[in-house]
Amino acid sequence: MHINDIETIYVEVHVDIICIFEDAYQHFLNQILTVHQTKHVKTKTVMLKKDVTCLFGFMKFRHDVQTGQISNFILPEDFDGKMTRLSEKLDTYSIEQAKNYKIAFETFDISSLVDILKTMCICNSLLTQIKVYHDQHINKSSIVNTIKLNLEKLTPYPDMLESICQKIENLGKELINTKLFESVNEKFFILSQTKRFHPFHLRIDVNKLEEECLESIKKEISIIYSNAKQFLDNFSQEKPLGRRD
Repeated sequence: MHINDIETIYVEVHVDIICIFEDAYQHFLNQILTVHQTKHVKTKTVMLKKDVTCLFGFMKFRHDVQTGQISNFILPEDFDGKMTRLSEKLDTYSIEQAKNYKIAFETFDISSLVDILKTMCICNSLLTQIKVYHDQHINKSSIVNTIKLNLEKLTPYPDMLESICQKIENLGKELINTKLFESVNEKFFILSQTKRFHPFHLRIDVNKLEEECLESIKKEISIIYSNAKQFLDNFSQEKPLGRRD
């Protein structure tokens, strides 16, 4: 084998390495920003975890090879800069998601919360994977530590689920204990819409809670009707109504 043959093989391998990195890098950035639009959370999670495995494999190589000259020959140009930009984008993304969740939770915007839960279900899985790489494979002072810290700015997925459960339970209590029927239709509609959280396996049975609220409302209406009828019956006995009355 001649020197020229070795150089040709090196160029071909280097091009393949660059393509693999760029594909994983661009795919991860594009997909992480649109995860809320996915209808298949498990499939999207698998794809993104594959990207993370690839990108962090490059990071591990960068860390293991202490000689900068060797890594510069192997890794894509501006590798460190691209990984830094990825971390910065995740930081901006995390801050924006935290803000969106706060607004959606306070207004109990169910459509927005469903999208956010889709995102957080995936991010929670990615964060677990990143922590493994961070703790077992890569120096804690690396860019991986920054990426991990940026994702940790998001409200944890289990905490979101629990907060939403408590919100639904409080809504159910309001409906069961309500004496003012002006807002019943609106609140009951919101409760019914919370069935959209079913794919996230909440710890409460929304269907059962809805039935309990409906029975309570029916019972309260029945009491009001009986009291009104009793009043009219008593009134008509005391004063028979004439044609003009």
